[in-house]
Amino acid sequence: MTAPRLVNERVATNGEHHMLERIHHHGPDTLRVRVVRDLHSAARSRAVTECLTASHRWSGLAELPARDWYDATSACILATTARVLGRVADAVLEAALREHASGTVFGERYGDTAALELPQLAVWLSAEVTGLLRGHHDPVWRAVRCSAVARPLPREIRLNLHGLGEAAERWVPDVDGQRLLDDIRRLADHHNWNRGHERRFGLILCVVTDPSAPARVARDKGPGTITVES
Repeated sequence: MTAPRLVNERVATNGEHHMLERIHHHGPDTLRVRVVRDLHSAARSRAVTECLTASHRWSGLAELPARDWYDATSACILATTARVLGRVADAVLEAALREHASGTVFGERYGDTAALELPQLAVWLSAEVTGLLRGHHDPVWRAVRCSAVARPLPREIRLNLHGLGEAAERWVPDVDGQRLLDDIRRLADHHNWNRGHERRFGLILCVVTDPSAPARVARDKGPGTITVES
C-alpha cells in the first residue's frame, strides 16, 4: 500500500472540543482526515477520512465508531492533542485506504518521489537516467548527456539526450537504441501513477541530433540543464 503524503496539519481546541485535521495527497487524490473529540459526548465526536471530489465537495470514505477510540483519548489535553488524536487519525486513514481502493496504479518507486513537484522530479529522473547511461556497455551511450524540460501545466517532462552525433534531422533507433529508450521509459514509470487516462506526468524522449543541437543550446536547454516551462 502506497503511503499518502502529508501536506498540512492543523490542531485546535475551544475548551469543549479537541480537533486534529490532516490533509494528504495520495496520487491524484486529496484526502482529509478529521478527528473531533467533544469533551462531554462521544455521540458528538467523530473520526473520519474524506476525499475531495471533482465538484470540490468532501465525500466520506471511512469513519471509526466513537466507541472504538473515545475512552482511550480521555486524557487528551491541549499539549498532547496532536499525538493522541494523531493515532486515531492514522487508524481511520488506514481503514479508508484498505476499504476504498482508488483504482490508481502506482509505480513501484513512487514513494521515493511522492513529495517532489514536477521540476524536482525532472531533476531526479535526469540523475537516474544519467546513471543508466553511464552503465551502458556501448561507449557511445556512456558519453550521452541529459537535459530536461518540466511543464507543470500539462504535467509533462521532456527528456533530451545529447551527444549521439547523429547528422540527420531525425534519429531512428537501432535495436539496441530502442531497448535503451524502453528502459528509460520503464525507469520513469516507476515514479508515475495512472488512473484510466489520467497520470502523474507524461514523458517525452527526444534524441538531439547535430542539426538541432545549436538551437536547443541557445534556448538554455543544453546538457545538464533543467528548464521549467508553462
